[in-house]
Amino acid sequence: MVKARNLLRAIIFILGVFLQFTSFYVSQVEQAQWVLKIVSPKYVQGMKGVGRLIDSNSVDPYHEGFQEISEIVKTLLKVNNPNKVEIVDWIFIEKFEAEPMGESNFYGIIIKNTKVHYFLSDGQVGATTTYYLKGEFEKIRQRNIFHWALGFLIVGVIVVQIPLFFIQSGSGAKDSRDEKKPGLLSHIPPM
Repeated sequence: MVKARNLLRAIIFILGVFLQFTSFYVSQVEQAQWVLKIVSPKYVQGMKGVGRLIDSNSVDPYHEGFQEISEIVKTLLKVNNPNKVEIVDWIFIEKFEAEPMGESNFYGIIIKNTKVHYFLSDGQVGATTTYYLKGEFEKIRQRNIFHWALGFLIVGVIVVQIPLFFIQSGSGAKDSRDEKKPGLLSHIPPM
């Protein structure tokens, strides 16, 4: 029984270490891009599309990131046209074109902002900016990282802490180490 309990403790310890390393990598997605591809694939694809808009001034349906940018634009259309939400679901975005608006220097970081025109299947043309799109993709990234980190925290508590609690509380047999031993001040009589 003692060997089985020790084996279970070792397995739980190894799982705990694994969960801690995994949580660390999730929290450090900026330094581990391969983790970001797993944690937030829409962010990675969307930013590729935004990068293409800035570099080549257009994104077509067959380019990486087109679908992710389309989802953000459709959400924007639904917010701006609450009475036409069901129509927006049927609208097809044919392509995006970019028009450079200039650069700004923000504490030594050059920020390119580009106006993005989108062409809808019903003939309408709308516009947003790459700054807005990047902000929306950043929200997606942060939300996904939070969900993954929360998931690992919950799994860690369930897999590691709860079983260890029951192993410790269910030991039943008293260990010789648990017996009371005289303390430092035990020789002083009570008053």
